This record gives sequence, structure tokens and C-alpha cells, in this order.
Amino acid sequence: MRKLYALLAGLFMTLASNNISAQTITPDVANFTFAVSNSDVAFTNTSILGSAPGIRRALWSFGDGTTQWTPPLANTQHHYQSGGTYTVCLKIFRYSPNLNDSFLTAQVCKTLVIESVCRADYETFSTSSTPLGRHFVAQPWHSQNKKPVRICWTFGDGRDTCIQYSTSYTGAYGVYHLYNQPGTYNTCVTILYDGGCQALKCKTIQITSPDSCRANFERLPLSGTTNPLQATFKALPWHSDNKKPVRICWTFGDG
Repeated sequence: MRKLYALLAGLFMTLASNNISAQTITPDVANFTFAVSNSDVAFTNTSILGSAPGIRRALWSFGDGTTQWTPPLANTQHHYQSGGTYTVCLKIFRYSPNLNDSFLTAQVCKTLVIESVCRADYETFSTSSTPLGRHFVAQPWHSQNKKPVRICWTFGDGRDTCIQYSTSYTGAYGVYHLYNQPGTYNTCVTILYDGGCQALKCKTIQITSPDSCRANFERLPLSGTTNPLQATFKALPWHSDNKKPVRICWTFGDG
């Protein structure tokens, strides 16, 4: 009888021990955070691995048709080619000892938004030969490196223009405009990018009059001499921008 009691007690302890061991196994928990910077996203893996034995690997699905395998707790990064809403999933797989079989132990999915960000800017250049003319050169920028497909210029004098571009165009986005008269003009550029993003930039520019100048002179009274054949002349220059003479030539009429 005592042997039977001892056998039953041992069996009970074994079952209890196995039950306790089974209860203490913790599951894998998949989780991550992310930070969006334009079209680039940094993913931080905050998953927790459970106590069950086995090698684990993580599978990232970025929602744009691309995937990536990483170690189970590794962080990763991804670049999106276009704006939109994407569902990103992280799955954790545990492999059997022979590494020929695996099963999903945890997964989590989250939604992120990639916004298309674009900007417009431009520079202006004048030429000394044509003071009323001005070169305008657009400076496009797009977070996904999209190309401009249309650039519209407002010159402030009622004579505006729009230029269409192919996405294969690689030259400068420039235009030349000749004003009819000097003045202050509010100029703008509107850039429409492939994909629909549009940006506007305005600046005030000053168009000055062409340089004007005059030449004159006067004869000064003689001092300290009684020679009637001697004369003193003084040039009287004038320039609209107060520029100084760099050369003065005299013709005295006597060869």
C-alpha cells in the first residue's frame, strides 16, 4: 500500500511540475514604432520574445510590395517611391530545431502615411546689355524626386507664361522676360510636379532704367597768366546711377 501511495505521489508531482512548466512559457509579442522623414521611414523593433525555445526571424512587409527578413529584434529602414497610405506588418517566426520548419508566433500591422512634399523657388539674373530684361531660373524640389511637368511664371506686368516639360527633361527650368518699362514687379513661379503636387513662390523684383549719361564742360577763367592763347577746360559729367568717368577725351579743334 505504501508503495502505491508513493507511486501515486510521484506521478502527481510529475504532472504538477509539467503543468507549472507549461504555464510559465511566455509567448512572443510583435510590436514596432516608426518615424517618417519625407519618403524615408525608420522602424524601431520593440517586440518581446517569449520563453519558448527556438531560433526566430522577423519578416517586415512594407505595404508597397516589398519585404525584408531581419533578426527577430532588429530595427530597419525603408524608402517609399511615392506618397500614399501603407499598411506595414511585422511577423515573427520560430523555427524548429532542424530549421526546416517554422511557424508564425506573433504579428502586428500598422498604417502609415507618406505625404508628397514639394517646394518651389527661383533665382533672377539681369544683364548689363539689356537692363529691362531678366532671366528667371526655377529651383524645383520634391520629396520623391518627381520632375516638374508644368511651370507657370507670373512676371507682374500682365504678360505671363506656362511651359510644359517632359519627365525625361534634364535641362534648366529657365525663361527670359523683357519688361517694357522700369518699376517694381511682383513675380511668381508655380511648379506642378509629376504626381500632382504643386508649389508656389513669389518675390518682388526691381527693374531699373537703362543707364543714362551726359557730357558737358565749361571754360574756366585764366588765373596767373596773361597768355590769350591758353585755355582751361573743366568736364561736367553726369550719370543716372552716379557712376564715375573712367576716360575723358578732349577735342580742341586745332588738330
